[in-house]
Amino acid sequence: MENRVLECVVTDLDGSLLDANRQMGLRDRQTIRKLMEKGIPVLIATGRHQCVTREYVRLAGIQLPAITANGAVLYDFMEERPLWVRPLPVAAVAGLWRWCLEHRLRYYFYSDRKSYFYLNKENRPFFQEELRDMEGDGAKEFEIVPPDFDPTPYTVTKFMISGCIPAMLARLREQDFIRQYQLETAYSSANFLEINAAGVNKGNALKEAAARQGFSLENTLALGDYFNDLPMLKAVGMPVVPASCEEGMKAFGFHQSAPSGSDPLTEAVSHFFPHLL
Repeated sequence: MENRVLECVVTDLDGSLLDANRQMGLRDRQTIRKLMEKGIPVLIATGRHQCVTREYVRLAGIQLPAITANGAVLYDFMEERPLWVRPLPVAAVAGLWRWCLEHRLRYYFYSDRKSYFYLNKENRPFFQEELRDMEGDGAKEFEIVPPDFDPTPYTVTKFMISGCIPAMLARLREQDFIRQYQLETAYSSANFLEINAAGVNKGNALKEAAARQGFSLENTLALGDYFNDLPMLKAVGMPVVPASCEEGMKAFGFHQSAPSGSDPLTEAVSHFFPHLL
């Protein structure tokens, strides 16, 4: 560890860098700025759409592209354009849509341009913060749609199913369109399933970002709290989870930092590189 250098920091947002109110800690914002002043790049890697990532990228003063939609999109907020997009196959989207309608499950999806979801009394509180985030610069990048809205005409980067308990996921994985296209499935919170194209995850997106930016994954520190962060954490030399992470994530033996809401990124950097701060 004495000879290791820090070449990059990458962090998830919800449940990691952000607290329960989806706010970024002051010390963590200061740490991000100090790292960038020292020439150490900081990246966001989130399951969010770019329209609800933009605010946090700008708040932290981050200039590098962000990994969004669990790695399906690498988005450059400086130039306001995607650098790459890895969408789901149309036939897979059609299969997911029909399956959700058949099982009366709520679903949402991201395209390369917009976030599509519907609102009712039950899910309005869940989306309240997203609505606030999207009222600004991202206002043209989301659309409220009816519950049976057909996603197949769109370039779908991520498909999400609410209320998909593990037993239901097991049945979903038996479907031909899941097996044929080898879709990536991961929970980002309890019973909230996120589905991406084959090979699309935060880990593979980070590998491509590292190749583009020229930093070493071995000398990268990554912070994440849930199973959709696992490929990213396994790809780096310094994987970190907040103490408040999903309980199952603790079994991997990653360094445990301060809980979400208590500046976990600052604690993690201080643990590995106390001289930097």
